[in-house]
Amino acid sequence: MASGKPKVVIDARMVGEVPHGIARYVLLAAQGMENLRTADLASFPFEPWYLVDTQINPFPQAVGLPSDRSIPVESTFLEKTELLKIPRILRTHQASLYWSPSFSSLLPGFLGSPYPWVVTVHDLNHLHFGSRAQKIYYEWVLKPFCLSARKVLTVSEFSKQELMAWLKLPADRIDVVYNAMDPKLFKKGVSVLAEKPSEPPYFLCLGNPKPHKNIETLLAAYQELRKRRLDQGKPCWDLVISGMSRKSEDGVRFLAKIPEQELSTWIQGAQAMVFPSLYEGFGLPPVEAASLGVPVIASDIPPHREGLQNAQSTILWFDPKNAASLTASLEQVFVLGKKRSAPVNLFPVEDLARSMVRILAEALGA
Repeated sequence: MASGKPKVVIDARMVGEVPHGIARYVLLAAQGMENLRTADLASFPFEPWYLVDTQINPFPQAVGLPSDRSIPVESTFLEKTELLKIPRILRTHQASLYWSPSFSSLLPGFLGSPYPWVVTVHDLNHLHFGSRAQKIYYEWVLKPFCLSARKVLTVSEFSKQELMAWLKLPADRIDVVYNAMDPKLFKKGVSVLAEKPSEPPYFLCLGNPKPHKNIETLLAAYQELRKRRLDQGKPCWDLVISGMSRKSEDGVRFLAKIPEQELSTWIQGAQAMVFPSLYEGFGLPPVEAASLGVPVIASDIPPHREGLQNAQSTILWFDPKNAASLTASLEQVFVLGKKRSAPVNLFPVEDLARSMVRILAEALGA
């Protein structure tokens, strides 16, 4: 039954059974807002609806999205047909506002969204490291979409400064809404580690093959560490890299993916989280590890400094363009041993949800 409140349509098509990156951000924001709505339905300022891709998420309620307010879309996230199909859906459902929580954009003007919108741009990674097609998309589709938005959001002060320069917008036109930690991280679940008590000690890197993740520098630094320690007759821990399908090499194990229910246990089981990125908008894995009290070896870049500024766990910084600097940080963890700090949620879901409710309500009244 219609509530009589403004209808905000949120693009959640990228959310599947195993959400990563932007999908996790969207899902946690949605779950947080639904919790706030349930707690105080009368004062909640709008009715949130969700675009879902039923090919990857046939049962949206299984991940916490309400089935009665989920809109199936026959257009996969970033598929060209979304430019026509989503405006049609917004008209059909008489949306008061549309939130695109990623760089998926519509065309302003006659063929674009018939209703106002808010857009979240997490970073400008594709302008720095992307293909020619990606750079064209950013300049000719994403930029006009941002400039016509009622609100432009991003996930760090670092990304805000980049967006201000790229879009030539003043600071008050861009709001920072930080990522959130998944509450499930703080609950120990069933893991392959529990079934294999002989699991050898390991460094953990949650990455992917994209150039800015800087995996080749990590491999070079690790192999130098391994050679040095074995030459000295000392043991060397393994290096586990997830997000990559690749043949294992000396001391290095590649995992195509870590199941969602095992992520916390893999992180807590590591001697340290290694995150060697050259560029990030936020950098979620090192913040997740620090939240769980695990030592972190992080590249010394502004978003990492920003995200980890309140961390209580041990943080070792290194120059991401210098393999020797990373080797030294890896070796330093052997001195730390199994040192841990108490878990602390650095970025609660409630903060993300309250920020989004406030901003979307402001956009509705703009």
